[in-house]
Amino acid sequence: MKNNKHVISFFLNFYRRLSIPWWLYLIAFGSGVVYAEIGMRVSEYLVRVNKGELYNSVILGYVFFTIFNRCWDFCGRLCKSMPIKK
Repeated sequence: MKNNKHVISFFLNFYRRLSIPWWLYLIAFGSGVVYAEIGMRVSEYLVRVNKGELYNSVILGYVFFTIFNRCWDFCGRLCKSMPIKK
């Protein structure tokens, strides 16, 4: 437990020293949660496809979530590469 407190205090001190607006942290956290959820949905459909459930709804769901996942990833990478103006 003592080691966890050191890790937490390190990250808190690290992020306090950065001059990044707090709302960017919230956007990054939210987009990470959405990206993880989309990835889990894609994997559910992929498992069903690999089991041989080749119904139209399964294939269309897999295609939709895969395309949405790639678009979300592209937008996230684009936002992360933008410089922060002060």
